[in-house]
Amino acid sequence: YQSGLMQSVVGLFSGGQKERREICVVVKADVQGSAEALARALTDLKLENEEAEVIIKVLVSEAGDVTKSDIAVASVTPGTTVL
Repeated sequence: YQSGLMQSVVGLFSGGQKERREICVVVKADVQGSAEALARALTDLKLENEEAEVIIKVLVSEAGDVTKSDIAVASVTPGTTVL
């Protein structure tokens, strides 16, 4: 308990806040089960080190072809990837 508290206090006073970044994705697949499995696997991925934490945020997960609506969603959020 005390070591965790000390690390928190040291991080607070040293300005050691990690930068948090999100990678947004639109997932499309041939069947809904594949889209759900891929979205779940991507959501579970996380990269973390002393400086930053990177997570993946799934904006849309659907079966079917990529549509204009999917592109519109991706264009609203900068840096979004369509899979």
